[in-house]
Amino acid sequence: MDKPAPPFLPLAFPIILALLLALIFPGPPSAAASAPASGFAAQVDALRDRLSEADIAAILARADALAGSPVLERSFSMAQMAELSAASDRRTSDARSKGEAVRGRLSEADAEKFAMASADMGMSSKMLQELPLLAAAWRLTGREPLRDHLERQLRELVTWKPFQRPGWTLSARKDPLPARGDGVWLATGTLLQALAIMLEILPSDTLPADLDAAVRQRMAEEIRLSFSDWKDEVPWYVKSGKANSNQWVVPASGMLVGAAALGRDRFADAYRLGADSLRRSLTLAGDDGSLNEGYTYGMAWTSFSLLLARHFALQAGDDTFAGQPFFRNFPDWMALNFQPGGNPVNAFDGFNAQRGNRALNDLTRLAGVSGSAPLAWAVRHELGSIRRDFFGLIALGELARAGDWVTPPPTSGLFQRSHMFVWRQSWDRFASGLWVRGGDAEDFHTHHDRGHVNFIVSGIPVLIESGTPGYSSKRKRPDYDSTLGHNVLTLDGDTFPLAAPAPVTVSRNTADGGELAVDLRQVYPKLAEARRDVRWTPRTLHVTDTLAASSGAAPVTPAWRWHFASAEPARIERIDERRYRIGIPAGRIVFPGWIGPWQDPDFPRPEADDILLTAAVTMEIAATAPLTIESITHPDHTLKFRRTENPHTTLVVRTPEAVGNLTVTTTIDVTPPAQP
Repeated sequence: MDKPAPPFLPLAFPIILALLLALIFPGPPSAAASAPASGFAAQVDALRDRLSEADIAAILARADALAGSPVLERSFSMAQMAELSAASDRRTSDARSKGEAVRGRLSEADAEKFAMASADMGMSSKMLQELPLLAAAWRLTGREPLRDHLERQLRELVTWKPFQRPGWTLSARKDPLPARGDGVWLATGTLLQALAIMLEILPSDTLPADLDAAVRQRMAEEIRLSFSDWKDEVPWYVKSGKANSNQWVVPASGMLVGAAALGRDRFADAYRLGADSLRRSLTLAGDDGSLNEGYTYGMAWTSFSLLLARHFALQAGDDTFAGQPFFRNFPDWMALNFQPGGNPVNAFDGFNAQRGNRALNDLTRLAGVSGSAPLAWAVRHELGSIRRDFFGLIALGELARAGDWVTPPPTSGLFQRSHMFVWRQSWDRFASGLWVRGGDAEDFHTHHDRGHVNFIVSGIPVLIESGTPGYSSKRKRPDYDSTLGHNVLTLDGDTFPLAAPAPVTVSRNTADGGELAVDLRQVYPKLAEARRDVRWTPRTLHVTDTLAASSGAAPVTPAWRWHFASAEPARIERIDERRYRIGIPAGRIVFPGWIGPWQDPDFPRPEADDILLTAAVTMEIAATAPLTIESITHPDHTLKFRRTENPHTTLVVRTPEAVGNLTVTTTIDVTPPAQP
């Protein structure tokens, strides 16, 4: 006999059904999943049933190849660097070029010191890539050659005293190196990080007791050295309080990470100092995930060190950094470094920020340590692969954990630090993209680029900036950092206006385009009004520049530049004194497949020509006062890595006479080349 259903069944049934469906179809991980609570050892263990998968097998094969290579040795002179570099059965970090670059203005002894200190930085980066990989591969496979190589490498490494030799400031110093040296630096922090990660991964009985003790002893010595140097303000960045610098963040992170790895209670003072120092840095980071040094420096040093400190703090039972919104939002900021067509956002200093140049090491590290499946997805989607190292392993683990629920990162964002708006039409390689630079009071490694507009159409760069040729270039400051290297205003011939805040306001933003404005009054204090309005679609750009001199002030002489990713000459048609039409035909630039040495162990050196098909551009410029326009060439380090003075077509727009106020409207219509 059927019993009547309980009166609450109509309400209970859908709730129960929903719970069952949630168990069967759990949906995408929440945002909190981007901060894995498990340690690195547990993350490695989670991959045990996936060792035959192609990506993971390739990473383990890379570890096997490393196990068959010579250990990395420290050199003690440039002559020894040359000897070890030439030997087929030896390895070292070759920084002779650093010493040679300063030989003319430093003494022979100081040039040697600078080369050794620079080599230490290179050695530490190698160890960060190699030690965790060997540890993870040993944990997963137990293959003896992996442990043998790891032991030999560590016995060499514990002889490196200190981790960072003095002399790293010599290229910039105007006074002699103090007797105590210039303090802990990047190699100090990076080697502490590498060893801490390795120890967290390795089973406790992996290393012989004497070697395990020696490694921990060297770490303890470097933690104490970091603490004392910090307290005594030995490094310039501590004395100057430069908490926004990577040179501050990396050693501070190493101090915290090392202390957490060896025992937070045992090194309580060093742990606390490291944490306090990083808290100061985080006050200068944006809650939206942005950093004030721009993408290149942010990805290379700062963000990784912050993320690693968060990880080790959690492992030590400290949730100091766990709830910081910066960490939650950082992956979205970093993902937008990818513009369509393999073009990066190359605002700020960025020697390796060029079209087609893969920052695979840094981005794989960030994808792994951030615990962000969307960032890991973006790295693999944009670069075609994940680096074959430990960080690649855990990034692949994040992708597997997310399964089919990986949501690509956002396609646009207005960011507080390194203040700019970044947009891409979609995550299609041949989408269009745009970024517009504002300015922030905390900008570091910045250029005079407030108001700069970069534009990419169907994956083809159209409007570019000059980029960064390298710190040794005499042209860097006048031709690259200045207003002359950007699509911005030069007022009264001053190419170095104030690096002041320039707020960006976005009024519309969709996949079809948008509108925004940049307030430039603080950059150009002579002006009562200084504004750039930008409107765009995937193929068109409309820019209105409005300026007015302050009441009672003298008239001003403005000039703007427009830098094009083209070698084709511009055809300028004067319609009248206030209106011009410009055409730049489609073209073709042929670069070598690669320039300079090739050091990527995972991929072969590109040999085929690198061909850039450039877009056809139609441009109209109209103003409320007479204009002159000329076409020149200007150098860039944007279109090809190590082609540091690549000539490109540039338009110079100026008024022949001083003006009290002016509005200039620039319209650009782009016809991209057919995709191959």
